[in-house]
Amino acid sequence: MPPPSSNNGNGTSSKRKRQINNSTIQSFQFYSGLGNSVSVVQADIPYDGGVIHTLDGFFTLPQSFRDTFANTNATSFASGLNRTGLASIIDNPTGVTIFSTSNEVYQGSIQQNVTTASLTSTLSNHIIPNFLGYTPSLSNGTVLTTQSGNNLTVTFTNGEWYINNAKIIAPNQITSNGVAHIVDSLIATSTTPSVPLSTGMAATHKVGKAGIIASISYAFFAWVL
Repeated sequence: MPPPSSNNGNGTSSKRKRQINNSTIQSFQFYSGLGNSVSVVQADIPYDGGVIHTLDGFFTLPQSFRDTFANTNATSFASGLNRTGLASIIDNPTGVTIFSTSNEVYQGSIQQNVTTASLTSTLSNHIIPNFLGYTPSLSNGTVLTTQSGNNLTVTFTNGEWYINNAKIIAPNQITSNGVAHIVDSLIATSTTPSVPLSTGMAATHKVGKAGIIASISYAFFAWVL
């Protein structure tokens, strides 16, 4: 029986399959801090205390949202959060999901003379409070309520996740109290999703729990069926 799909607190993963001698070999990729990932190279090694999985690298400890933005080309987005006072929201200890943008997208979309009120309205739609939205949880048709109270619709098609009009281009940047995804544009709330809803992997994810703890910070991970 294959391992169950799972997810926990602060992590997610995607799974690849390859065929050898008519049998299916499952391999898994795990995301940790800064969106870095490692893969399982040897799985299910039994020992007296349980099971060991050998990886091809080390997990990156989750950092704060501020440090994550500083290391993922999202400092302009972070500056906008500071200007509007929304930065305090991302420190929410119960967890938060943020759809950030690259510096290039932010600078090309936000006018320098934008009012604080307008900027607050725009960036509030990139914050989902009290929700840990790893990609296994972002299934077709999922409706997310933003900090501003607007609703966003998740779509999954051709292997890509969309949040309304914006495509996730760098997923699952695990932070110390949530997760960030980089999207390719500012999220519009006045339009319907730009891609059609479709059934597929994201629509059939089941969420359970599994995890690891490293030092004071922690990185939880999951496998996705």
